[in-house]
Amino acid sequence: RPIGGGGKGCERMTYVTIDRFEGTQAVLEDDEERTFAVPRERLPAGAKPGDVLESEGGAYIPAPEETEKRRAYARRLEEMLRHPPT
Repeated sequence: RPIGGGGKGCERMTYVTIDRFEGTQAVLEDDEERTFAVPRERLPAGAKPGDVLESEGGAYIPAPEETEKRRAYARRLEEMLRHPPT
């Protein structure tokens, strides 16, 4: 998605997260928390709920570094909820 003026060098990666599977459909969530369904066959082999994918021209490419970054953030939040600072 272009940001800023939309000129060259003003693009950022568009990520989606696999929320769940419903039969032959995969429910994806974008960074604005919008959900939408795509045929499961359009996803990379082995993709599972919680995986982050880069969306590029209708293709979905695994983003393992972004997946791990977001999972680590979720773990930190969970830890803070379980053991709040005193």
